[in-house]
Amino acid sequence: MIDFAYRKVDDVYILRLKKGQEILTTIKDFCENQQIKTATVSGIGFAENIKVGCFDLTKQKYDEKLFSKAYEITSLMGNISYIDEDMYVHLHINFADTDAKIYGGHLLGGTIALTGEIFIHKIETNLNRKFDEKLGIKVFDI
Repeated sequence: MIDFAYRKVDDVYILRLKKGQEILTTIKDFCENQQIKTATVSGIGFAENIKVGCFDLTKQKYDEKLFSKAYEITSLMGNISYIDEDMYVHLHINFADTDAKIYGGHLLGGTIALTGEIFIHKIETNLNRKFDEKLGIKVFDI
């Protein structure tokens, strides 16, 4: 069991990620633990081994890039939904190096190198995704 450092205020969970925690896994585990089915996510922090992707429309898959140094997370945002019965943590990230050069994309992985300050705003609904033939991706089933 992962030890979560958090506080709940109304429908918002304030979560502190600890050094060494994997970002996507920890947020998913937290949401499952708190029975959060749908939410918006935002945050900042300091991370390393950040893997991002940019969707290639021609290939219909993500082009991936790994950034192994430690970087300042300047923006982390996304949402929680479901694909079939599995929780999907969909996050995008922007992060800066020591020269203030910014990188970003769809977050595929990353580890907290110092701390992560995350806000999870729970929304009282069930939100699923379905495959859209025209787009070639899974989108909100609204």
